[in-house]
Amino acid sequence: MISFPILFVNLFSIVMMLIVTLSIWNIRENNGAKQLFVASLFMLIWSIGSFSDLLSSDMHTKLIWRNFTQIGVFYTPVASLLFAIVYTGTCIAKKKVTTQVCEHRSLT
Repeated sequence: MISFPILFVNLFSIVMMLIVTLSIWNIRENNGAKQLFVASLFMLIWSIGSFSDLLSSDMHTKLIWRNFTQIGVFYTPVASLLFAIVYTGTCIAKKKVTTQVCEHRSLT
């Protein structure tokens, strides 16, 4: 059985991620909101998977939840990086530079 502080912290993180995810869904038309929504979904998967892993009693169930958690663990940094690229406009700036380099090479 898990202790109350661990239970509280895990449930609190799940509730907070749900609130953040729903808040982002309401402003999904803003710049980078869709990427942040995807990142928060992966964080939510991570939180739910970790909490379910703590509640599991047998090893087979723990392994299933650990594998589920790995989806969020792996894709959260990738989605966060995509959010940062879209939000800062780096992809637009790099696209301009790439286009200029390609045009310069075609002229020479």
